[in-house]
Amino acid sequence: PQNPKTPSIWKKLFHISYIIFINSMNKYEIIGIVGEGAYGIVYKAKNKDTSDYVAIKKFKESAEED
Repeated sequence: PQNPKTPSIWKKLFHISYIIFINSMNKYEIIGIVGEGAYGIVYKAKNKDTSDYVAIKKFKESAEED
């Protein structure tokens, strides 16, 4: 049994992914929202170095991960 005070491995991975997401987002300028759904929001963004346009999906944190 897992200690209730110890975060699950999934919660740790989520936080690591979030840090990577935040650091990588410095490369992009958000232009606008393309769409929104059950799992998250899709943004249109422009790479600041190459001027390429990309779609970035930011997943919503589910209540199960809390």
